[in-house]
Amino acid sequence: MRQRAWLGLTVAALLALTLGAPLSAQAQAASAPADDGASSPGNSTASPSSSSAPTSRTPSTRSTPPPAGAGSAGAPATPQPAAPARAADEEEEEEDEGDPYDFLWIDVTGGVSYVDLRALDATNFYPEFVRLSGVGPAGSLAVGFRIEFLSIGVRGSLAHYSDEFDVGTATAEISLSLPIPVVKPYVRVGVGLGWHGDGDFNAPMSSQTTVFGFAFSGAIGVDIYLADWFSIGAAGTLDILNMSRQSLDEPVDPADAGMVEFTESGDAVGIQARGQAGVTFHL
Repeated sequence: MRQRAWLGLTVAALLALTLGAPLSAQAQAASAPADDGASSPGNSTASPSSSSAPTSRTPSTRSTPPPAGAGSAGAPATPQPAAPARAADEEEEEEDEGDPYDFLWIDVTGGVSYVDLRALDATNFYPEFVRLSGVGPAGSLAVGFRIEFLSIGVRGSLAHYSDEFDVGTATAEISLSLPIPVVKPYVRVGVGLGWHGDGDFNAPMSSQTTVFGFAFSGAIGVDIYLADWFSIGAAGTLDILNMSRQSLDEPVDPADAGMVEFTESGDAVGIQARGQAGVTFHL
């Protein structure tokens, strides 16, 4: 009887365990979401990592690049030097330097002239009644070359004084100008030959002659460059003329000769002053 009773209890316990295990698993699965948000009755202290603890969110800082020219932290920003105006400097330098030379320059001038062929001295030159002074138009033509501030050339000039006589010169000249842009003052000196002719001697058939001599020239002027190849200018020129009259083979009527002996040569030293303006082409 006892063996049967123990056998029955054992079978009943196994049936109870077999049937109770699935029910217990279902009950735990149903109660699991609710237990996650609630604290356990037996646990009175909250965990440091518990979800109920307040959390502080630190705002994220976005790093921005420092402004251009800023130095390191704590040091003042060093200003950057401005870029030089290279275009303006190069243009000014080019104006200052200009062309280093003129392969050829051509100068054409015109103006007014005054002359007195015996202003400084006269020896057996012409009678007093012969007009050797006056005012009239004058012009000149010159060519040459230039290196920096030095110009070398030749110049021919002609002045016409009424209908009585002409004075011409042909000189080699040297000119020095200030090396500044656009406006260039200069001084010029020259030496060469001069001539005088077509004089009205009241007896033109017997006294008309050609007179040659030396010419020494000096000038002060200014050139204004309107372009690299073209300039305008003005100058004042003073010529010292040493003229010599040749002797005549045929005698001259004493009434026409005055106190001059035409069978002998004569000499005179005079001046010619010219004020002229003109243009110059620089090639």
